[in-house]
Amino acid sequence: MNARRPSAIVLGLAVVLSACTRQLTEPPVPPPPATPTSSAPTKPAILLPTPKPTDVVKSQTFADVPVDHPYYLQIEALWRHGFTSGCKADPPMFCPEATMNRAEGVVFIERGIWGSQFMPGAPTTQVFSDLPADDWAAKWATALWLDGYTSGCSAEPINFCPLRGYTRAEGTVFYLRMMYGRDFLPPDAQGVFGDVPGEYWAAAWVEAATKVGLIPPCQAEPPLFCPDAPLTRAMAAFMLVQAKGIPLE
Repeated sequence: MNARRPSAIVLGLAVVLSACTRQLTEPPVPPPPATPTSSAPTKPAILLPTPKPTDVVKSQTFADVPVDHPYYLQIEALWRHGFTSGCKADPPMFCPEATMNRAEGVVFIERGIWGSQFMPGAPTTQVFSDLPADDWAAKWATALWLDGYTSGCSAEPINFCPLRGYTRAEGTVFYLRMMYGRDFLPPDAQGVFGDVPGEYWAAAWVEAATKVGLIPPCQAEPPLFCPDAPLTRAMAAFMLVQAKGIPLE
């Protein structure tokens, strides 16, 4: 048995040497690829427009909405998708800085609810005392009333106040209900804006609208909303795009 030990030692050394040789000559085995991880994107509380107009749309439809206008993309998107034809035909104008009045706004709201091609029928009865049946806005206001989104601007008599301009606070109510349905009610206000106290009639609506990116504040620091400021047609365009997720491209 002692005579066999040198052979066993030599054999063991040969095995070790062979293993070392393989380690030096064989390429290393790459590690397995890492398992990708994903996380659900979170929607920012406030979506301020950061357009790059020439990257998306290169033409200018409205003479008063140049490509460097802060809401150019949103206004162009509404035009392309059939939601608006502007405020004037020749030359085509949008009147972006004009206040959105209730007659004009009801068209945006009804089409936001039913689609860009929606056209209400002529009313069979006169609902609002200040909107005769042959007025161009009567069918739109009546449709909004029948849909349960408005009760007018006064109860006795029932008026619609078609030429009265919307405020930013009033806009949050209509566009949030367009977004979530006519029965939507926002959570209680938390006192986010210095100019919107908790007892303000639309405090909860204002905070809910800014939280989901429906409308930006009028000032970031300190946070202000300017609730009673006029709602411009440009801002209404932005809100409609946000509420319906209308693509900018």
